Amino acid sequence: MIHRGEKPITGAAEAVSDLRRLGLKLLFLTNNGTKPSADVRERLAGFGVDAAEDEILTAATVAAEEIVQRGLTSKSTYVVGLGGIRTELERVGVTILEGDEGKNAELVVVSGDFEFTYEKMHIASSAVRAGAIFLATNSDPTFPTPEGLRPGAGALVAAIETAGGRRAEVTGKPHLPMMEAAARRLDGSKHIGIVGDQPGTDLAGGQAMGWKTILVLSGVTSAEEVDDLSPPPDLVLGSIAELTDKIELAR
Repeated sequence: MIHRGEKPITGAAEAVSDLRRLGLKLLFLTNNGTKPSADVRERLAGFGVDAAEDEILTAATVAAEEIVQRGLTSKSTYVVGLGGIRTELERVGVTILEGDEGKNAELVVVSGDFEFTYEKMHIASSAVRAGAIFLATNSDPTFPTPEGLRPGAGALVAAIETAGGRRAEVTGKPHLPMMEAAARRLDGSKHIGIVGDQPGTDLAGGQAMGWKTILVLSGVTSAEEVDDLSPPPDLVLGSIAELTDKIELAR
């Protein structure tokens, strides 16, 4: 975890530089589907972290790849979401329906949307009830900010699932589309570890892949909650700033 909201995690940028110095291959995963990869890269740079374009994997990118792999690009699509998911879907040739036309969509894709309304829920759930394929970039109920937790994309997905009468297929962490996409980008790496603050997404996804899991307490999980985690993470740190020392000691 590099930042919390608009505030960088102290020592995170230095930790990333140190990990590169150790020769480790890095990949930045995010369930945030509201921003295209270029914006994520720019945001990381603002926190002092330089990342190449192919080192960033967003839930929006994975959703678009999933649609391509399943041959769904010709399906008329209604999107609940902002710039990131729309940019990625348009990049692969998906036609996005607007307004009431969305009730006739063959595919519904839901991501984070700070402009979510009752009408969007109505349109999306109508299409889902009519049989549209239903994808979601992630099911995170909340996300952390310096002011506390805010509702995540999962809250919107749950509303549409309830009204539409069907569960969404989720492409982001901890589900296989995101984890397998990450594995493909890390092809050739013998030992993979995932660092994150969300047990239900970061740790669960890594554990499903057989990766080492490293929980940082700089996000949504507190030290008091660690003992209740099952299975437990392989390592618990205050933040990513402590990771380099642990790796050097283990070598």
